[in-house]
Amino acid sequence: MTKKKKDDANHHGKVLVGFSILFILIACVLLVFWYQKHVEEDSNSTDIIAKKVDLEAVRSNYHEYVKLQDGAGLYVKNQEKYQKVSTIHGSIEFHLDSSYEIVDGYYKVLDSDYYVKYDEVDGIEAMTALSGEYKYYHNYIPYNESVVLKSGAKLYVDGENYYEVEDGEYPIIIKDSDRYGLEYNHRLVYVQSTDVEEVVEHSNTEVGHTDGLSVLNYHYVVSATNENGEKSECQQSICITDEMFDSHVKYLKDNGYYAASMRDLELFIDGKVQLPEKSVVLTFDDGWYVARTIGILEKYQMLGTLFLIGSLARPNDYVSEYLEVHSHTWDMHKLGDCPASVGRGGILCLDENTILEDLKKSRESLGNTTYFCYPFYDYNDRAIELLKQAGFTMAFAGELKDSTVRVGQDKFKIPRYVIVNTSSMNQFIQYVS
Repeated sequence: MTKKKKDDANHHGKVLVGFSILFILIACVLLVFWYQKHVEEDSNSTDIIAKKVDLEAVRSNYHEYVKLQDGAGLYVKNQEKYQKVSTIHGSIEFHLDSSYEIVDGYYKVLDSDYYVKYDEVDGIEAMTALSGEYKYYHNYIPYNESVVLKSGAKLYVDGENYYEVEDGEYPIIIKDSDRYGLEYNHRLVYVQSTDVEEVVEHSNTEVGHTDGLSVLNYHYVVSATNENGEKSECQQSICITDEMFDSHVKYLKDNGYYAASMRDLELFIDGKVQLPEKSVVLTFDDGWYVARTIGILEKYQMLGTLFLIGSLARPNDYVSEYLEVHSHTWDMHKLGDCPASVGRGGILCLDENTILEDLKKSRESLGNTTYFCYPFYDYNDRAIELLKQAGFTMAFAGELKDSTVRVGQDKFKIPRYVIVNTSSMNQFIQYVS
C-alpha cells in the first residue's frame, strides 16, 4: 500500500472514530436529558413508584383510624404505581382496612380503592361521630342528574376541610341553593356551584322516591303485663302497650320502610333530597315511659325522635343510636299557664322574655337543636315568630285532616298522625301507606 493510501485510510479511520465518539457523546447527552426530564416529571407528577421502605416503621405507624395531614394525598394503585387523585386540605379522617397486607409505604382505605401514605397520616382513637345528613345520606335516592367538576374543584367535608380534585362526574344526592351534595370515598361531601362545569342528565338510578310521607306521634309505651305497675299508672288514651308499639315497628321493618331523621325531613320539605318511596317519621312527646320505646327501636334498628320537656329529665337518660332528642320546651308544658280562652301551653301567652329564656335553655341543653314540638299541639302566630327568633327551623303540631307531609310544607306547622291505644292496626297501616 502506498503512503498516500495509508494516509487516506488513517484519515477515514480517524473520521469514523470521531463520528463514533460524537455519536456516543450525543447519546449520553440525550440519555442524561431524558433521565433528568423523567426524574423531574416523576418528582412533580402524581405517579409515584412504590419505593422500598422500612416496613417495620410503616407497620408501627399503622392505626385502624387515621387523620390525614394537611397537604396529604389520596391515591389509587395501578400495578406498581400509586397515582395521587386528590389532595387533602385541612385534615380528614379515614378508617383503614386492617386485612390489607402492608407491602410498601401505603395503607388501604376500608371498603375503597384508595390508599394513603404512611408518613402523611396521624393515628386517632376513633372516627368523629357523624350526624344529620352526613350520617344518613346513603338512604337518599340520587337524582338522575350529575355534576361535571372543574379542574381543581374543592369537595368540602365540612366548612374547613376539603379534597381538591382535578375533575370528575358525580351523581347529585343533595341539591342546595348554591352547592351540591355528592358522594366521594364513601362519604357525603359538598361542592360549591362555582366549582361545577355543568349539570348533565344521567341515569343514576331507577329507584323511585316518595312525594309525601307520614309523621307519626306517640307518647307513652308501657308494659302490657303491667310490670312495675306501668299500665295501672298510665291509663290515658296516649298510653299504648309495648306489644302494640312492637307490632307497629315490626310492620315498618318487615315492609321495608325507612325511618327518617329530623334533618332528612327538613331537607325533604325544602326539596333538597329525594327520600325512599316507603318513608316515615316516628316521634314521641314528653319523656315519660321511654325505656320500652328505646328497646323496641333498637330491636328493629328504626330511628325515632323524642321531644323532651327539659325540666323532666336529662337528655343523657335517653342516649341511643336509634333515638334523637329535641325540644318540647324546658318548662312550658303545663296546664294553667294560659287562660282557657287562649289555649294550653305557656308558649301561647307568657311574656316574650320568659318564652325566649325557656327556649334558649331547652336548645342549649340539647346541643342547640333547631327542632321543636308544641306543648299540647297548640300554637299561634306569635309562638311561631318567637320560635324563629330563638333559632328553631321546624315545629310539630298534632293531627290535621290531611297529615301527609309534602315538599313545600310549612315547617312550623308540621302535622302528625296521633296514635292512641284505640288506634287499630288497619288505621296504622292506612296512616303510613
